[in-house]
Amino acid sequence: MKTINEVLDAAKKARGLDTDYKLSKALEIKPGHMSELRDKKRAIDNLTACRLADIIGCDPMQVIAIVELDRAKSDEKAGFWRNFLNQRFGKSAASVALVLCLTMTAALSGFGEGSGSNLTAKVASAAEVVLALLVLTYLTLHNIHYTK
Repeated sequence: MKTINEVLDAAKKARGLDTDYKLSKALEIKPGHMSELRDKKRAIDNLTACRLADIIGCDPMQVIAIVELDRAKSDEKAGFWRNFLNQRFGKSAASVALVLCLTMTAALSGFGEGSGSNLTAKVASAAEVVLALLVLTYLTLHNIHYTK
């Protein structure tokens, strides 16, 4: 998501809504404000940004930063928010691929070692490791924190 319109569309998709009118009801804003938000004639306030983030399932600061970037009047401010988004939320496909490759290498290392080893047990064990690391990678990439 890079623009306000992409955020709004993601929220509609996440809720299974087919109109901006229905999204406005979910966000508890006036229906007429939706077109103003899309046309950048009205700024999304922080409460609405937090509601959007909750619907989409992302960090509210990501939506707030997108709003700020979209309404930045100077190159300096736009640059600040672009860098903020990239540093805090920009995850490249290459880094994800690298993590997955390292995960698979770590999980599958040692397959052929030892005589009479049970290949089925090793495959199951490797699958558990890969699954656990994939879950951790997903949580990290989506900025989800687990607390007891």
